Amino acid sequence: MTNTTLSIVLTISFIFLFCSCQNENQRNNSLPNKNTLIHLISEIQIAQAAVQPLKGVTKDSVYSIYINQIAQKNGIDVDKISSILVELEDQPDYMKEIYSQAAKYLDTLDTSYKINLKK
Repeated sequence: MTNTTLSIVLTISFIFLFCSCQNENQRNNSLPNKNTLIHLISEIQIAQAAVQPLKGVTKDSVYSIYINQIAQKNGIDVDKISSILVELEDQPDYMKEIYSQAAKYLDTLDTSYKINLKK
């Protein structure tokens, strides 16, 4: 291999490496902080549980209303919620951690609710 060819191959390799690192950093920077994610996923899980007994168009409509309320409450739009969920799917280990923390948070809320009912 000539020096020119080697230089071209190395340059292209560095460009790909740089671009892939930059995309990963951009992806991580576009996600909300961990605590915000935990609460957001918790709210989405509550919405999904609330519409579980519903069917068809009613289920979709009610879920859409809940997601719009969640977006409004968190100061983001519905498209941002969708992109957050897609980004989390691209990072399965982090997604598992966030969902695990959300489940713990929901258990805490459930326990607190049950304690308050007994008073």
